[in-house]
Amino acid sequence: MAHVQVICPSCGRKGTITVADDLLTKTGRGLLAVNIAQKTICKHSFTIYLDTHGEVRDYFTIDFEISLPDLETPQKSETKELPSNKIVDIDLIRLNLPADLLTFILKCIFHHKDIVLLLEQAFLKEHLLNFFHFITKNTFDITISILAKQEYEQTKKEHKQSMVFEGFKIVNNPQSFINPKKLHIEKMIVNKFLSKTDLGYGYIILKNEIEKVYTLSSRFLTVMNDRECCGEPINSLQIANQIEKELDVSINNEYLQFLLDVLEHYFGKKAPPITDSFLGLI
Repeated sequence: MAHVQVICPSCGRKGTITVADDLLTKTGRGLLAVNIAQKTICKHSFTIYLDTHGEVRDYFTIDFEISLPDLETPQKSETKELPSNKIVDIDLIRLNLPADLLTFILKCIFHHKDIVLLLEQAFLKEHLLNFFHFITKNTFDITISILAKQEYEQTKKEHKQSMVFEGFKIVNNPQSFINPKKLHIEKMIVNKFLSKTDLGYGYIILKNEIEKVYTLSSRFLTVMNDRECCGEPINSLQIANQIEKELDVSINNEYLQFLLDVLEHYFGKKAPPITDSFLGLI
């Protein structure tokens, strides 16, 4: 067992964890994600990334707690068969897909942004492409390209409006689309995925959360369009309340704002701000 010293990125408290040697060996040139639960080091939860030598290379922090809606999505009740390792090797995905990068990609998916990943490990390309197409199947359309850095440099002009990532680094961020400090919901979703020791179950959790976002935002769009056709006033809080009753789900204001952003940027429909909707109820 390897003994690894970690420092909480939120409060600076130090502690030591143990990691199985075989897990580190399997990382190869990638990184091993290890979720540090609350009260392991301190009151915070975070994720560390270890290289094959057991050195901490990066951290992923969740310094907030947002309740994600608990919703029985149309596909959740169906049996979900995991793709075979030949199609999507989830071990490889977890070892080579940093949490911050996955967070950025989810933001792009929810806002219909084209994505380019710069990657030199050719063996990962098909696994990553299949992974993203599987987790968004029957929900969000996704445009993602995986290129070697040299190939990207030769075709850079074609990707001026694309979000481009290389490892943890944002290479191209048009109109400052991604602000790492404003990805609360995306981070909560990624944390649910990372926190599951059963990789297959974590994959299903991630897919369910994406389906949930699609189900709620598309339902919001339908209700909004129906009200417009009937000449009824559009009030975002009233629509949210209607959806809560229909689907037996609780939607807090931060998640509602997240859905309104998805509605605007993915579906192209702008709803009244929550503040205006609140005033309309007075």
